[in-house]
Amino acid sequence: KGWVRPQLIMDEVIFGSSEYAKDGLIPITELLGATPWSRRLMGISTDIARNAPYKSRHGRIPAKSGEVNGNVLQSFSRLCWKTGDPALEQQLMSVADFYFLDVLPATGYLPPDFWDFEQSKPAKPDFTFSDHGNEIALGLSEAYVYFMHKRPEKARQYKEPFVKMIDRI
Repeated sequence: KGWVRPQLIMDEVIFGSSEYAKDGLIPITELLGATPWSRRLMGISTDIARNAPYKSRHGRIPAKSGEVNGNVLQSFSRLCWKTGDPALEQQLMSVADFYFLDVLPATGYLPPDFWDFEQSKPAKPDFTFSDHGNEIALGLSEAYVYFMHKRPEKARQYKEPFVKMIDRI
């Protein structure tokens, strides 16, 4: 009692879940289709969306970390193609809106490693191309393509920040 920080535990659970979904369950599901693994992927993704702990003007955000939010964008984009689940699409849009409309314009169009929700600014402004640093750029790219096809009005909102991000990268 007193030494456990519930938010730290939630952050670690969402981190592990997002990694497992993106790196483990998405490839299996894309290869094998509907299996117990795809049902597990859907369950984990639904839990991430339901328990996203950080508030933004666009909705709840799963993490302070660009890596985790990038994992979520990648796996949710692919799941939305496959399932059309409106709750997952809403979570995908909340994270995409947050980055395209708020974060990128505030950071010179390079997504930061960590975001400080209390201060509304980067907590760690670095963007790296490492295995764990580039997930947000990949996730934003997949989200942009998804919205180009499924919600063109959103893609129009995202186009300028997306192109500026790609140009900076």
